[in-house]
Amino acid sequence: MPYYLEKNNVGTEAVYTLGDGKSMEITWNQAYPNNPLNKIAYNIYVSTSYETVFTEGPKYISYEAKNFIRLTDLIPGQMYYFGVRPIEYSPILYDLSLLPTFGDATYYPESVLRENLTSNGLEVKMVDTSEFPSSGFIKIGTEVIKYSSNNLSLNNLLVSTLSDRGINSKVRLHNVDGYDGYTYQPTYIKYYVQTEALEYDRVFKNQSRFEYPEYAYTSADGYKQVTSDDLTSDLSASDLQNKDFPYQDYKGYRRVDPVLLMTGVCVGSYIGGEQYCVDGYSGVGRTLRGFSLQDRNNQNQEELLEIVGEPVVLLRRSHTGIRCSCFTPGRESQQSRCEYCFGTGFIPGYNQFFYERRSDGRILARFSPSKEQVKLSDLGFESEFSTECWTLTYPTIKDRDILVRYSIDGEEEFRYEVIDVARNKTIVGQQGAQKMQVRRIRKTDIYYQIPIFKDSSKIPRKVLLEFGGNAAVPPHTHEIVLSENITNISQVNQVSSMSQGHSHIIKNGLILGIGAGSALQHTHIVKLT
Repeated sequence: MPYYLEKNNVGTEAVYTLGDGKSMEITWNQAYPNNPLNKIAYNIYVSTSYETVFTEGPKYISYEAKNFIRLTDLIPGQMYYFGVRPIEYSPILYDLSLLPTFGDATYYPESVLRENLTSNGLEVKMVDTSEFPSSGFIKIGTEVIKYSSNNLSLNNLLVSTLSDRGINSKVRLHNVDGYDGYTYQPTYIKYYVQTEALEYDRVFKNQSRFEYPEYAYTSADGYKQVTSDDLTSDLSASDLQNKDFPYQDYKGYRRVDPVLLMTGVCVGSYIGGEQYCVDGYSGVGRTLRGFSLQDRNNQNQEELLEIVGEPVVLLRRSHTGIRCSCFTPGRESQQSRCEYCFGTGFIPGYNQFFYERRSDGRILARFSPSKEQVKLSDLGFESEFSTECWTLTYPTIKDRDILVRYSIDGEEEFRYEVIDVARNKTIVGQQGAQKMQVRRIRKTDIYYQIPIFKDSSKIPRKVLLEFGGNAAVPPHTHEIVLSENITNISQVNQVSSMSQGHSHIIKNGLILGIGAGSALQHTHIVKLT
């Protein structure tokens, strides 16, 4: 009988679904023969019922020097039970390479009697013997019979002598209905190798299912997805309403960017006044009455955030989509450290939001000052930090979204998880701002494995500002780098490259010039092609 070196590592080791709905891999622990002249093979048991795993008999056999088998003919959605038992056999009596195969698996051929077999019969008449080797052993009910030849034309297995009947028990008759003179036995006839070690009865279960990235696909329905979010509010209408409010025009009394004032640039003006007011001066675009309070509010808050806020990357948590393979019927929730969905249960877990109003793709947020607490736990010192921040009404931010914050030198500092969001309203149903409570995520968390673009303005295309110059400055160009999301000149907000000893600030697509009132005064034109 075969044996194991360690009593705790016996029989079946694990069962894995391969994610294509029909394939599974079963692994087992290595067993060893008592007789060094013998070899070890493994009987693989498969059943849809836990109670009948071993009583149904082995379905597959593995005789090569490996400890796994892949089954590729399973039913999608079906729960299966598996068991593996080692057998010790003589290579002189058995040539297992003659057994039929399906894919990578070697299986036991089966058939049924077409005529009754008497207790002294030497010819086993079966429905089909095409898959049986030319000689070997078969098991009918509880009786093991050795046959010497296979008459394929007649589908008969021939037994040499009566001594080759009842090798492991008494010789019995066998009727086509399963009766053997004592009781009714299963009617199928299966090729037989050797009695296995019955004490190794560990049973594992798993479901044959589709997993990422092998999800089932149909032309009518596409990939199976979760299409509704039952946990968070659908605020897509809010995003559509607020995403395209006009940029601050910086005309009239408000013709100067306050950022320039705060950075010490000489602009020769001040901030104030009304936009599009009727003041007796002629001009295009002036209105008599009426304006969008929502737009004015968004404009003012955006202007304020550009001064006191900081650009952060927004990672939106997936609440719908294709389920990840870590979310299984046998588990109540997804794995918190899954490398594919990052604990969300959906692929790809988080989607980076690219803010089309800024070249770098980041949103602006204002973080409140807060105390950093260092606590002593059983694992050592633990740093805890939570704070509040606010941003515009667009884009909509939800619980469990992530904000990536950067240090003053442009390197990633920490990532923050949104704990809760409060959205206030102004008047006549208009929206004000989003206020969030966030907590800092420790650097060992799986969230730091989410890939991001920290600055989308560094991606894809480079644009040259059109030639400019004057008598004091020779003609030259500057370079700006734009994200693929930049489709309108008014979306460009950045500083150009250095040329002729200077660079230019581009604000909402307008070149703000240089050296007001000096010989260096000149400008360029931004053209998107």
